[in-house]
Amino acid sequence: MDITDMNAFGWSGMGQRMFFEGHQGVRHEQAAPTIRFAETWNEIVNLSIMDKLVQLAVAQMQLLHAVDSFPRGGLCQGGTLKEALRRYERLWLPLIAAQAGPGSKGQQQQQQQQQQQQQQGYSQLVPPLDVAFLWHLHRLQPDLYADDCQQLKGRNGVSLLGALHVTPQQAFAFSDGSDAAGTATAALWRKAYPSEPFWPPAAPGSQTAAFSTSLAADLAAVAVRVPVFTHQLLRACYMQLPFLSKAVDRYAKFLLLRKHHLELQHPIPPLDVALMWAAHMSVSGEYARDMLQLLQRPFTDMPGAGASPW
Repeated sequence: MDITDMNAFGWSGMGQRMFFEGHQGVRHEQAAPTIRFAETWNEIVNLSIMDKLVQLAVAQMQLLHAVDSFPRGGLCQGGTLKEALRRYERLWLPLIAAQAGPGSKGQQQQQQQQQQQQQQGYSQLVPPLDVAFLWHLHRLQPDLYADDCQQLKGRNGVSLLGALHVTPQQAFAFSDGSDAAGTATAALWRKAYPSEPFWPPAAPGSQTAAFSTSLAADLAAVAVRVPVFTHQLLRACYMQLPFLSKAVDRYAKFLLLRKHHLELQHPIPPLDVALMWAAHMSVSGEYARDMLQLLQRPFTDMPGAGASPW
C-alpha cells in the first residue's frame, strides 16, 4: 500500500495534511547493523508489515486520541470503562464470532487456511469507538486473546480455531455507524441486540453494575495505563514522517535484539518503539506469523511490560 494512502487506515482531512506537510518524498533508509546480524536484519526489514507500520501507527494514535477525548472522563476508567468492557465482551465478541467460519483441529497448514476462512466472515465489520479500543488492548496480549477467542462459538456452534485476527485496515478502524462499513455493522448489531445502542453507548446502568468479566485478559488493568502513553504522543514529532520512519528502523533493531537475546523475558522499549510494537501486535495474524518466523516461538510479551509507557 502506498504510504500516502492514509484514508484506508481512517486518517484523513486536517490530520493527514499536517502529517505530510513539508515531508513529501522522504524515504526510509535503514542502516544495517554489523555483519554478524546481517541475515537476521534482512529477514526483519523484509517483513511485509514494515511497509505498513507508519500508517498503522498514525491510525493507532487517532484511535487513542479519540478515546482520550471521550466525554465523562474518557474510556479508560470508572463506569464508562466497565460499560465498554461489557459491550466488547458480551456483544462484540459473540457478534463477530457468529460471522466466523467453523473451527476444527488439523495440520498446521490446514489450520492456517481455516483461520483465513474464519477471518473472512467478519473482516468488513467496523466496531464503535469503545469496542475498537478494548479490542485493540485485547490483541496486545496474544496468548490470552487466543485463549479467550477459543471460548467463543463460530457460525456452526463449534468453538473457534485460535484468535479472531484482523486485517491492517480493520486494526484501528472505528465508526459511529454513519459510513458504509459502519452502517452495515450497525445494522447487524441492531438485529442481534435490538435494545443495545451501537453508538453512542448508553450511560452506565444496572447491566454495567452487574457485569463481571470472564476473560483471561485483564483489560481494565491495561486500560487505566493508556492515558499516560497517549499523552506522551502529543509531542509534535509524532506527527512527522521522518521521525516515524526512524521509529520503524528502531523497532526493527528492537526485534533484532530480541532475536539474539531470548533471555530478555520482558524487554522495555522506548516510547517510539512501543508505538510501533503495539501497531504490529494489533495486526494479530501477521504478528503471530512474523514472530514464529523470527523467533520460532510466539513473542507474547506485553509491549513495555513493567516500568513502561503503558
